[in-house]
Amino acid sequence: MIFFGCKPSVNDEGASQVQVREVQVPDASIEEEEKGVEVMSENNPIARINTNMGEIVIELYEDAAPNTVANFVSLAESGFYKDVIFHRIIKGFMAQGGDPTGTGTGGPGYRFADEINAIALGLDKEKEIGQSQMQAAQREVFQKYGVDSQEKLNELVAEIGEEKLMKEIMDAANALATGESKMDGLVSDGYSFDDSLPSVAVAYGTIAMANAGPNTNGSQFFINHKDNFFLNGKHTAFGMVIEGMDVIDRICNLPTDGRDRPVEDVKMQEVTIENKRDHDYTVVKIED
Repeated sequence: MIFFGCKPSVNDEGASQVQVREVQVPDASIEEEEKGVEVMSENNPIARINTNMGEIVIELYEDAAPNTVANFVSLAESGFYKDVIFHRIIKGFMAQGGDPTGTGTGGPGYRFADEINAIALGLDKEKEIGQSQMQAAQREVFQKYGVDSQEKLNELVAEIGEEKLMKEIMDAANALATGESKMDGLVSDGYSFDDSLPSVAVAYGTIAMANAGPNTNGSQFFINHKDNFFLNGKHTAFGMVIEGMDVIDRICNLPTDGRDRPVEDVKMQEVTIENKRDHDYTVVKIED
């Protein structure tokens, strides 16, 4: 389910709830067929996540996020992820896992820093969009199409597609935005960035770290069921599903309870790593 006027959050501190405001937009339709993705580099490690619903194969972008990849490799090879569930799934958004408690509040007992290049993601050029601008943009676009009820909104989405409608709203919001860049706003919120990293966007098929704010990464991650560019700058993307997005599709279409947890557990039975580079995968942790 996608919501306008507010965006879903991905964190690992129990407050990982979707806040619903304004008008709901029906679920995006997701193709349930295997989508092949080219490997970015033959030199990248490969993770194989074997679940009770099938295998997910991920290329780990070590150059883009070396410490994040080291963390994932280290946890996987220690058996940390064995029998850990995907505790939170939202169709058309993401599948989140990696918490050994299965509650959304657990982790490995340490934290480590984000690895994000805001300039590479274009956040220095994007304007910070506030709630008021988003709501005004939504009203502007809805007035343009004569949308004054959920029924008419559903008809509009069926006619032009959710992607086009969302783009129009975001374009209108960007036109209304004034003041600081998105990067500056994130820096004000405590985020820091590394201009040397070849960061990738939080896009469909990428794997990214869940967190509770700047530099609070641990073991939880999420695999994106859609382009989630609004999360750029806040979450480190460190790989891409190269086989098994059909498995993610099936997982994200499972029935869930009121906390977005699948009614039937989806377990990572084993996570194995192949094609590692010739060095130790030691995690640089933040000392409290």
